[in-house]
Amino acid sequence: MLKKEFITSLVNQALNGTENYLIEVKVSAKNKITILIENDKNVAIKDCVEISRFVEQSIDREKEDFELEVSSPGIDQPFKHYRQYMKNIGRNVEVLTNNGETFTGKLVKSDDKTFEIEPLKTKKNKDKNIDNLLLEIKNIKQTKLIINI
Repeated sequence: MLKKEFITSLVNQALNGTENYLIEVKVSAKNKITILIENDKNVAIKDCVEISRFVEQSIDREKEDFELEVSSPGIDQPFKHYRQYMKNIGRNVEVLTNNGETFTGKLVKSDDKTFEIEPLKTKKNKDKNIDNLLLEIKNIKQTKLIINI
């Protein structure tokens, strides 16, 4: 069975010197490898193909049978890397803290440890002046984009 650490090392080698960065590597019990990459703009299909080829060429198919999928996280997926916060400044997010509190607001600024949101006006608070919230990434269970169609 392939080890997650081994695949992670391969991906980091392939990403070295590129604008892309690793979000997540998953390896199932049946050797299905899922690799999620991101960058500060948009991940191109060619970026995924290059990572896929690099990983494929680095594993001996005679010894290991595996399935490989390389992509960027979908817009419905929670943030897993601080750079995703910075990439999405100006967009609306929903935040769930580790202690169960939920906040929605516009992502105003971020760094590698914290981010700030401007709470969205609702019917309940439309007449109130609400201060921006400064949150520590380590205290966040999940942050997702709010998708408006």
